[in-house]
Amino acid sequence: MRDAQYVDPRLVALYDRLNSADHDFRFYEARIGEPAQRVLDLGCGTGLLALRLARRGHHVTGLDPAPAMIAWARMRDSGRQVDWVVGQVGDLPTEACFDAVVMTGHAFQCLTTVSAVAETMGAVRSRLAAGGRFMFESRNPLHRAWENWTPEHPAILHDDAGGDVRVFPEVTEVSGATVTFRNHFVFPDAEHISETQLLFLSRAEIERCLTEAGFAQIEIFGDWDGSAMTEASPEIIVIAR
Repeated sequence: MRDAQYVDPRLVALYDRLNSADHDFRFYEARIGEPAQRVLDLGCGTGLLALRLARRGHHVTGLDPAPAMIAWARMRDSGRQVDWVVGQVGDLPTEACFDAVVMTGHAFQCLTTVSAVAETMGAVRSRLAAGGRFMFESRNPLHRAWENWTPEHPAILHDDAGGDVRVFPEVTEVSGATVTFRNHFVFPDAEHISETQLLFLSRAEIERCLTEAGFAQIEIFGDWDGSAMTEASPEIIVIAR
C-alpha cells in the first residue's frame, strides 16, 4: 500500500521508534532560537518536533496530510499546546503568517514532482512574515543513499503488544530523480508493506525552485553538524528567507 506507514494505525504506532534520532530536531531548534516565534511544522507527522517547539514557548501549528498522524499527535498533546491541522500548506488561510516554516524527516522528498515542489514553495513563501525562514532538508542525490536501502540489516522494533517487528527496505525502482521503495514490517502474525516514492533533487534544482518562488537569501549545509555542503555530503539542508 502506498505510504501505509502514515495511515495504517499499526505502522503509525511504530513511526517514532523507527525514526528515533533527533539530530534534525536539534539543528532546527537551535536556528529557530529565541524569542517566541510563530512556527509551522509542515509534515509534522506524530508531532514530536511541534511539541518540543511549543514547550520552548513558540506558537506552533502542526500540519500533515495524513489524518492518522495528526490523530496520534493530538493524543500525545494532552495540554493542547499545538494547533493541529490535517491538510497541505496551500489549505491554510491566506492570512496565516509564520516566522518560520520547518519541514523535517526528509518530508520534502515526498513532494514527488517539480510542480509539487514549486507549488509548496510558493504556498510557504506567501505565508511567511517579512524575514521569515523556510527550513528543510533533502538527501544529496550524489550520495546515493538508496544503494544502502537493502534487506540485509533489518531493524528490530517492539510493538505495543510486546512482540518483535522486523523492518527492512527494498528498493523497487530508480527512475531519473525518483526512487521507489518498500518498507516491510514483519509482525509475529502478519506482514505489512508500505511503498514510498521520493524525489532526489540536486542542490542546483532546489536553489532554482526557491529563487523562482521568491526566496532571496539561501543557506545550504551538508550535514547536521552545520558543515558546508560538498559533493560527498549526505544532506542538502536549506534555510531560505
